[in-house]
Amino acid sequence: MTTTTNVIRTRRVPTERLSVQIAEVRDEGEPVVFVHGNVSSAAFWHTTLPLLPDRYRPIAPDLRGFGDTDPLPIDATRGLRDHVDDLAALLAAVGVDRAHLVGWSMGGGVALQYLGDHPAAVRSLTLVNPVSPYGFGGTHGVDGALNSPDGAGSGGGTANPELVARLAEGDRGEGSPLSPRAVLANYYLKPPWRSGHEDAYVEAMLTTRTGDDHYPGDSVTSPVWPGVAPGTRGVLNCMSPLHFRLDGLHLVDPKPPILWIRGEDDVIVSDTSLFDLAHLGAIGAVPGWDGTPAQPMVAQTRHVLDRYAAGAVRSGRWLSPMPGTRCIWSAPRSSARRCWRSCRHDGVRHRPGRRPRQYLPGRCRVLPGRSLRRPALRPPPLPRTGSARAVDRSTRCHGLRSHRAARTLRTALRRPRAGRRHPR
Repeated sequence: MTTTTNVIRTRRVPTERLSVQIAEVRDEGEPVVFVHGNVSSAAFWHTTLPLLPDRYRPIAPDLRGFGDTDPLPIDATRGLRDHVDDLAALLAAVGVDRAHLVGWSMGGGVALQYLGDHPAAVRSLTLVNPVSPYGFGGTHGVDGALNSPDGAGSGGGTANPELVARLAEGDRGEGSPLSPRAVLANYYLKPPWRSGHEDAYVEAMLTTRTGDDHYPGDSVTSPVWPGVAPGTRGVLNCMSPLHFRLDGLHLVDPKPPILWIRGEDDVIVSDTSLFDLAHLGAIGAVPGWDGTPAQPMVAQTRHVLDRYAAGAVRSGRWLSPMPGTRCIWSAPRSSARRCWRSCRHDGVRHRPGRRPRQYLPGRCRVLPGRSLRRPALRPPPLPRTGSARAVDRSTRCHGLRSHRAARTLRTALRRPRAGRRHPR
C-alpha cells in the first residue's frame, strides 16, 4: 500500500532479504540514498527529500529494527553488514545499480561499509556527523586501538537503561531528561533551538525496536572498567570496534568523492562525546574511572579520510572560523585538477593550497592542494560525477536543519553551469 504526505511517498519494497519501508519523491533520476542514524528512521529525512532538484531520485529506507521495515534480528558479529546487505538488496529490487549515498550518524557507518564492500556501486558519499570508522566507544588514538581486548566500554551494555525503557514504553513526554523528546532536544539538536517537526521526530524515535536483538543489544561482563563488553546481537554491538572497523577503506577501488559534514557542537559523535563512557568517567558522571581515554571520534574519522585522500585522490581540508562545520573534501585526481574551493574570511577569497592575501593566524588554514596562478571569478565546469565541495555553516548539532542541509547536498551533487558563482 502506498501513502502520500505532501510530496513524500512511502511504500514497502519486498527484497530477497526482507521487506523495506522507503520514502521517496519520484521514480526517475539519478539515485540519492539517504541512510538514517540510530534511534531514528527515514522520517528524519522527510524535510530534505523534496528539496533535491528534479534530476535526482531521493530514496530514504528504514533500516531493520527501525520505522516500518521488517524487524529482523541484527547479527552484530558482522558489524554493520546486515544493514549494508539489506541496502544492496533494496537497491537491486528498485533497479538501482549505482547511487549517491548520504549517511547520518550510524547511517554514515553503513554508507562507509557499503563503500568498502561495493565501491563500484557508489557515485559519491556524503557523511553527516558519521560514527567513527572504528566504531563507537572502546578505542583510543587516531588509529582506533582497543582499550581492552574484549572491547570493554562499547556495545549494548553502554546504553542508558532508562532511555531504553522509555523507548519501549512509547514515552512522548518531556518529564525526564532521558525521555526521547528530551534526548532529541538536548543531544540531537543544540538548545535552545527546537525543531518544528519535533513530534514527527519523536514518533520516528519510538519506532526503534528494543531488546537484545535490536537496541541496545546484549552484553557481557568485563574485568576491565567500566565492567561491560559487547555481545553478539543488536544495534550498539554492531558498532563496537570488535565487530566494525574500516582499516582498509583507503584501499578501495574505484574511489568516489567524499563530503564530510559535521556540527562542531555535536555532543554525540565527538572527541568528548557525552555518550562515551570513558569521557563520562573523566568528568565524574560514571564512577570508578581508571583513566581510560575518551575515544577521539572526530580525529579518527579525519585520520581515515586523510588516508583515503592520499595517493589516488587530491584532498582539501577547510577549518572554518565561522560558526558551523568542519569539512574534509576529497575528489578523484582528475576532478581535483579542475576544482577549486573558495571561502570568505573578512571579504578575502582564497583556494586550497594557497595562503589568503590576508592570512588570519589560528583562524584559517586550507590544506593541502595545488596552488593555482590566478584567482578565478567562478568555478570551472566539473565532470558529471562531480565532487562534493560545499559545507553547511549553520549545522551546530547532531542532525541537519532541513533547508540548509538540503542546500548543502544540492551543491555537493550538482554540476555547476557556466557562469554560476561558487556558493558561499
